[in-house]
Amino acid sequence: MQALLASHDRVFEHEGYGIDAKSVRDSLLAWLTEQYDREERKETWHITMEAAIALFVGIEVIHLLFH
Repeated sequence: MQALLASHDRVFEHEGYGIDAKSVRDSLLAWLTEQYDREERKETWHITMEAAIALFVGIEVIHLLFH
């Protein structure tokens, strides 16, 4: 959809109808922002989980070394 907005041919098909992206630009931009934010939250969550796993593994290794 980003490429569609940047291209000269801005017509796309939805439910059998040809729609000009320029006519739904505001809605399309809001949707693109929502999708970007969603992916960013997912990536942040994955990084947080990886850090937590690394921390727990590190704690377990230290615990095993001292016992």
